[in-house]
Amino acid sequence: MRRNWKVILSAAAVSCMVLSLAACGGGNEDLVSDAGKDTSDENVKLVFLRAGTEDYKKDAFTQMIEGFEAKYPNYTVEYQEAPWGDDFETKLNTGFASGTAPDVIHYSLASIGARVPMGQYECLDSYAEGWEGMEDMYDSVKEAGSIGGKLYGVPYTPDARMFAINTELFEKAGLDPNSPPSNWDELLEAHKKLMVKDSSGNVIQCGYGIPTSGRNINQYLEIFIVQNGLSNLVDEASNEILFNKPEAVEAMDFMKQLKDAGLVDWNNTQKDQNPFYNGTAAMTVISENEFNNINTGDLEGKIKLVPMFSKANSGTFCGMHFMFMNANSKNKEAAWKLIEYMSSKESMQIWMDTAKTAPVRSSLEEAYLKKNPVNGPMIMEAIEIGKGSPKVPYFNSVFTYVDDAMEQVFYGQLSPQEALDAAAEKVQEEIDNQ
Repeated sequence: MRRNWKVILSAAAVSCMVLSLAACGGGNEDLVSDAGKDTSDENVKLVFLRAGTEDYKKDAFTQMIEGFEAKYPNYTVEYQEAPWGDDFETKLNTGFASGTAPDVIHYSLASIGARVPMGQYECLDSYAEGWEGMEDMYDSVKEAGSIGGKLYGVPYTPDARMFAINTELFEKAGLDPNSPPSNWDELLEAHKKLMVKDSSGNVIQCGYGIPTSGRNINQYLEIFIVQNGLSNLVDEASNEILFNKPEAVEAMDFMKQLKDAGLVDWNNTQKDQNPFYNGTAAMTVISENEFNNINTGDLEGKIKLVPMFSKANSGTFCGMHFMFMNANSKNKEAAWKLIEYMSSKESMQIWMDTAKTAPVRSSLEEAYLKKNPVNGPMIMEAIEIGKGSPKVPYFNSVFTYVDDAMEQVFYGQLSPQEALDAAAEKVQEEIDNQ
């Protein structure tokens, strides 16, 4: 069902609860008086760092950099990239510690909670004032890049998780792919009906594919948590831990029921193990990028995005990638010009077409839906109901301890309540020591 797209990313805003932080400083007003005008004769070198290593995304950014350098002949841009995860964090930490951090950084929503309090991301309010680009972006995504009402990240790429099914496996099991599970009970029932075991009783095909180990498996739990009535893993405004509340324990218990019924075990850091990618799981949640990548070869035409199942609430995971400015950059005016150029409608059209991702600019909405008439509305709805990672300084600890707790539950070492309580104690210690 088509939604009111003017509020399409409202869920991302829900994840941006107001935190009490100091107002912007650093004399930005002086820096932006000539923004948009190339009045300097000085040659300036900028460093741009992007999270991820996919070649096609590199090609898109390279096109933008070439266009930027043509528009501003006195500016040159060095392109850098690093894999998501520890490698990227290490590169940033080393750069900020040594004073060599990139001028412009393409990174995640969760990093805002950690790096803004450390003074590493520049407040962009005075830069963005009067820029038509911010007017063209949904209010909710602008709020997603903000803390305490101050803008720190220019929204770039939504990263929602959609419910996907393998229609061929549904049909083989006698299930109607046009009537996918709509709630938890139906999901568990279909999960069992789609199960296939070999002669020794080993699961060789499961219904709902979820990872049982690895990094960021907490995102799968977060989906069930928000569907069961909680706002996130933690409350960003009060620092109250939510992931061991009764609703969260019930969500973890449901995931354990899926595990006990039978899963094809896989490590989330090993994408080649993903049973949905391999045609040995009939259902899962995937990003738009993942959908585009796997809807090829033997799976082409068999993968279908369907409405997200729900419980107390409709909900899913939705991250967001942003453009950030290094607060210690020696070339802030030039850095803003690069952000402005890369976030222009023309550049984001390149990004949308190359990365095949939903837009954050309302003026690109019609073109996106025209190219994606079947899946586009589904993706936009997932963005609308999605919640991002909590923007707190200790977000990495939340992820690490919740991931560990989930593994302990999946492999029968602790009950859901025991595992999540133990994780909460560790996170609370870090909160208390801030």
